Amino acid sequence: MSEALNDRIKDRIQGLSLEINKLLEERNALERLLIKADLYPGFAQTTKRKNSFQRGLAEERIISALKSSSKPMKAKDIFSKLDKVHLDFKESTFRSYLTRMKGKGLLIHNGEKPALWSLV
Repeated sequence: MSEALNDRIKDRIQGLSLEINKLLEERNALERLLIKADLYPGFAQTTKRKNSFQRGLAEERIISALKSSSKPMKAKDIFSKLDKVHLDFKESTFRSYLTRMKGKGLLIHNGEKPALWSLV
């Protein structure tokens, strides 16, 4: 077999492997979403997008963590209380959820660094 043909075949195999990996990642994300939808049917009915579902769950857990605390909490302390089994995201994503919740009027912070978050 010529070297050029050999290289083209190897390139095609590599391209297919990348496509397969992307499809497997999407399949795994959808399977996780199904599990979450079974565990939390209320959210499954009110959200249309995967990210909205995850954000809704996170918001519920953030509110629950703040309700269980007698005083305002640092973001890292709230993050450490979340159920990481069903909520798989980075701390930076979590911080964006806090900011969104502040924008919705659900949370406030004291303006200090590090901020102390509490329910409105």
